Amino acid sequence: MFLTPPLKAALAAQLERVIPFVFPHLSGRHRGKRILDFRKAWRTACLEAELGALTGEAREKRRQWLKANPKAGLLGMLRHDLRRTAVRNLVRAGVPERVSMELTGHKTRSVFDRYNIVSDADKRAASERLSLGMFSGMTGGAAVESRAATIRTS
Repeated sequence: MFLTPPLKAALAAQLERVIPFVFPHLSGRHRGKRILDFRKAWRTACLEAELGALTGEAREKRRQWLKANPKAGLLGMLRHDLRRTAVRNLVRAGVPERVSMELTGHKTRSVFDRYNIVSDADKRAASERLSLGMFSGMTGGAAVESRAATIRTS
């Protein structure tokens, strides 16, 4: 596996703390033991991110609203949303899809394609790139005329 220098440093620091797990409990009765299921931690992290810098009454009011609407905002996020985001970011950054599949652990093309969601914005951008490269500065009409002349002389 290839690691960036910052990630390598973070993992090394984790080992220096003499905790053999990447995701350990940091406090409480399970301190130092591996987190087996992080659903509760995931939900807590999403809730804290949703509440942000709110304090006092505003924070409590927002917390109550989120409790009544458990799928709202970040609370509706799934762990696999991060994997989907990683796939999209890798592909949009120009990383070859085969390399992206290796990095994200996808073994089959069909599953990878389910994570590589194509949006309307992606289609629009592709259309714009195609139209720019296709006509090389010619207007649509000139391109059609040029193509028709080429066909007639062939």
